[in-house]
Amino acid sequence: MTKKAQELGESRFTSTLLTSPKKSLQQLTISAEIEGAKYGVEFVSMDYRKGGGTQKQMKLARKDKLYHQNYCGCL
Repeated sequence: MTKKAQELGESRFTSTLLTSPKKSLQQLTISAEIEGAKYGVEFVSMDYRKGGGTQKQMKLARKDKLYHQNYCGCL
């Protein structure tokens, strides 16, 4: 995604993985910052989970009947 951001002329990028309670926010941020540095693209990391963010996200997704997988997909 960092290479694509660079190709598109973007200076920053982020990831929807930051919203997942099943992922390590610290590990995601460190990895994305390293990758972003390779392409000169800044990673924007926000904790969408705090303050009940995960619960709010799930409530909105149910309301709008959006697909939500109940597993992380990792091997």
